[in-house]
Amino acid sequence: MLLGKREIGKGKKNAVRARATLSGKGKKALDIEFDILLHRPIPENAQIQNVKLIRRRTGDQFKYHICLTVKIPEEPDKNNIYKLAVGIDPGFREEEARETRIDLREYMPLRVAYYAFSDPERNGGNISVNKEMADKASLYNEIKSATDKSAAELEQRLLPLLKGVVIPEGYEKKEGREKQIQAIINANRKSKTLSFEHTYKLAKWVRYDTEHGDQIFSKSLVTLLDVWLENNKHEYMGLHGLRRRLFLWRDEKFKIEASRLVKMAKQEKFIIAVENTKYERMIGVDKGTTDLSPQARANRMLAAPATFVSALKNAADRESVPFVKVPAQHTSKTCSNCHKVNRKLESEAEWICPSCGKEHDRDHNAAINIARLGLKIWNEQVEKQAGIAEKLY
Repeated sequence: MLLGKREIGKGKKNAVRARATLSGKGKKALDIEFDILLHRPIPENAQIQNVKLIRRRTGDQFKYHICLTVKIPEEPDKNNIYKLAVGIDPGFREEEARETRIDLREYMPLRVAYYAFSDPERNGGNISVNKEMADKASLYNEIKSATDKSAAELEQRLLPLLKGVVIPEGYEKKEGREKQIQAIINANRKSKTLSFEHTYKLAKWVRYDTEHGDQIFSKSLVTLLDVWLENNKHEYMGLHGLRRRLFLWRDEKFKIEASRLVKMAKQEKFIIAVENTKYERMIGVDKGTTDLSPQARANRMLAAPATFVSALKNAADRESVPFVKVPAQHTSKTCSNCHKVNRKLESEAEWICPSCGKEHDRDHNAAINIARLGLKIWNEQVEKQAGIAEKLY
């Protein structure tokens, strides 16, 4: 982490103060701070792409060199009229039909977004998650469902013991504890479902409390959670590691796909348009909901439309490609052929326009409308700025 620029030494050399974590996490992390002497200043608004650390021995000491690869984003040409745009319609849908058998674990490639151009003659395409990753995400959710059951079984014995707990003022601010402890205990006083992850954290906090002598929890509660923790800590670490690997893979996949689209947009000179909407509502699952299958939960985990749109925006800013957000109203229900709104359309993946008879894939049709609307908004802004400039001169 770069903390800011400074001048050091008698010669007032340019330096950047930096902090690095050598080991551990959170309160137990081992952090060091040091100065990086700059051979040349880092440009304003530069994005650091890569860092390479080189260590050389000089006598009985080591000398370190840090090579920073940076990119200076260029501002998009706001005076340029564009003739083409690509529209992105995030969402999630299995790309192939799947047999509905209870004893069959077969998961299909997952479409997480569709892109199409303002010119319908030009082919669009899918942003997809492959079958292997969909299967691993489903496996994660199956394991999580099983571990949540163990927490639910513990909950029946835990609730009576939690009801008598009194949390001292400022307890959650002490070292090694987190503010959620009050929320977790309050939630259980209201008889809400306790997840495996929250049970694990509660058990860790209770053990920490016992070791540090505060003793606000009863001996029965401490013994119960301590035994449960020993029996389940390996499952928690394995589950946590699998989730971390899935998220890292997903985010890397999104960055690659975003870079590909942005590179294409820069080379062929078109803009990128997306809906201005809260994508988390698209995949949101209320806490405590248990009626979704492992496959449905896996789809929501891997889709992450907000993460993909963020990666796309970062790549567009880096390459100075125009990025436009458009209103989300009726982009799926408007026919891209005759422009009539089909107000009776619900959640059908494919539909036929009642006005002109055109057959539509829902995502493809929406992406075309998003692209056209983004192109219209951008060019109107350019024309408006041009009109203002003419009046000034």
